Amino acid sequence: KLGINASGTAELVFEDARVPKENQLGKLGEGFKQMLTTLDGGRIGIASQAIGIGRAVVEEAVEYSKTREQFGRPISSFQAIQWKLSDMASQLDAAELMTLRAAWLEQNGRG
Repeated sequence: KLGINASGTAELVFEDARVPKENQLGKLGEGFKQMLTTLDGGRIGIASQAIGIGRAVVEEAVEYSKTREQFGRPISSFQAIQWKLSDMASQLDAAELMTLRAAWLEQNGRG
């Protein structure tokens, strides 16, 4: 779950349960594989949420750097801070592109 505490999870155990063949979902013995496929789609959604949060963080960091002063001037004027903010934005852009690629692959049956 990694930080998504509002997402409820529970263990569900069936003992001696019988499912008629016409009610069977998927192929017998391939449930784990099917479950992983389902989780993959969820991972794309979680990545999208993280990117949205990351965008807000970068925006806040940029605004903070404009108002926080050190040595009589905003820290946004220091090259080291500019590099850090630039690195944050670049890594976020890369994460977004990878997520878009994963979503495209999933949507086009290549996931």
